[in-house]
Amino acid sequence: MINEIKFALYAIKKNMQSSAELRGSFIANIIGMVINNFAYIFSWLFMIQTVGVIGGWDSSYVFGANGFTALAFGICYSIFGGLGEMTRLIGNGAFDRFLLSPKNIILRVSTSSFRVSALGDILFGVICLAICGIMNSFGLAQVLMTLFLCLITSLVFMAFILFAQTLSF
Repeated sequence: MINEIKFALYAIKKNMQSSAELRGSFIANIIGMVINNFAYIFSWLFMIQTVGVIGGWDSSYVFGANGFTALAFGICYSIFGGLGEMTRLIGNGAFDRFLLSPKNIILRVSTSSFRVSALGDILFGVICLAICGIMNSFGLAQVLMTLFLCLITSLVFMAFILFAQTLSF
């Protein structure tokens, strides 16, 4: 188990290093995703400002909900980006190299790819959750619970992606 975790951390580190070699593209991907996400949230904020509170949801809850899902999605797709490519790997026959490896197959596949734009989702999620926390004056217990639930939500995302991708078998 420890060797598998070391391997996963090594693969994630190497994927990040190879993605960061082209610094301009790396930074542009991250900033572009943050801008994209903020454009979406600003449209929601404009609508709330125009029509008022919608079903009890004000602007702080919009920041919180978008930040929470973006952070969980970003954690899932940045660290375990290979899960989203399983169908393509199976269709191309490239999945065989994972099957022939003595390591854990799911761990190898999931850490085989890294999505730089998901780091933008993580950054956006942290910013939005910080804004939500400031607007609602979160305490330490609420911040820790939010982070814990983001990790649990990332696991749910990974389980659903794994389920959907294995349907290609």
